[in-house]
Amino acid sequence: MSTTSMLPTFRRMETYNVEGAPFLGGGQPLQAMPPVEVQQRMEDGAVVLDVRSPSAFGGAHILGSYSVPLSLLSFTGWLIPPNQPIVTIMDDVDDLDRVATLARIGYDNVKGYLSGGLAAWYEAGYPLAALNFIPASELKAWIDAGRECYLLDVKSQDEFSEGHIASATNIYLGHLQERLTEVPRSRPIVVVCGTGARASIGASILLRNGYDEVYNFLGAMKAWNELEYPVTT
Repeated sequence: MSTTSMLPTFRRMETYNVEGAPFLGGGQPLQAMPPVEVQQRMEDGAVVLDVRSPSAFGGAHILGSYSVPLSLLSFTGWLIPPNQPIVTIMDDVDDLDRVATLARIGYDNVKGYLSGGLAAWYEAGYPLAALNFIPASELKAWIDAGRECYLLDVKSQDEFSEGHIASATNIYLGHLQERLTEVPRSRPIVVVCGTGARASIGASILLRNGYDEVYNFLGAMKAWNELEYPVTT
């Protein structure tokens, strides 16, 4: 198995299969937290995991939060130590069951979720951050005009080899946090994946680490290929 596919989560699960899993809190429901409690949890070291769509995260999010769409919750294993407290942000309480599945991959320290969603946060007067978006046509115009930017492709090496934008640099999403020194801070960064979901995760990592001008290439290679723009294999 390649290092790309061998998630830290899976390595932990192999241990759990042999030694047994830790106690996961007895299946207690996640706690609804008002904004003031979420803020206090953050000050005490909790990480905010935003499971909303990439477009919702880009429009507005809590400063310092990770974007991990519900369909990609397993990527949490690359981002957050399993013993670190987590507070989640979601659009709909119907998503609670899916968030609770984090316990199955060893995350028994999910403390709760922001009651009332992000609207409750900004209505309470707490600060917000945003993530830039760039569509395929605009990125193509940037490249054609020679505008300086750093294309960070976070797909797997196999996906990257199958087709990528010629000027892109490939750093697999799971390794991005440990390879941030390779990503320049002196120019705009456009994060690329297959559709924009993994790019949202990658962009949130960069934002958490103080990168300023970060763009999610929303639509990503799916849109690029649909428009028949050139790719390199």
